[in-house]
Amino acid sequence: MKNNPIVAIVGAIGAFTVAIVFMFTIFARPYLWPALPATVGVLALMGVIMGFLAKAKKDYNNRSSNDEE
Repeated sequence: MKNNPIVAIVGAIGAFTVAIVFMFTIFARPYLWPALPATVGVLALMGVIMGFLAKAKKDYNNRSSNDEE
């Protein structure tokens, strides 16, 4: 799990989500509930896509390194 890119993506997306919610809470309280679900939804979708691409790249790298042996 130490070098797992999916765990790193989850941590980064989670940190960005907390930071954005914090900023909305401080500076844009009236717009919090209309904008927050869309913002968090887009971040979650971005995380899913990035996780898929990271897994595909990891699988491709493992396959190509096994072919050389």
